[in-house]
Amino acid sequence: MLVSQNSKMVQQEAAFMVQQWKKEKCSKLLHYGGK
Repeated sequence: MLVSQNSKMVQQEAAFMVQQWKKEKCSKLLHYGGK
């Protein structure tokens, strides 16, 4: 039970980190692309 809950939290955290990374990369690409 605890392990499954923990892995679920880790998955959510990883997904959130990936989202943030994609957002950052996209904004950077747009920033440099706009120049």
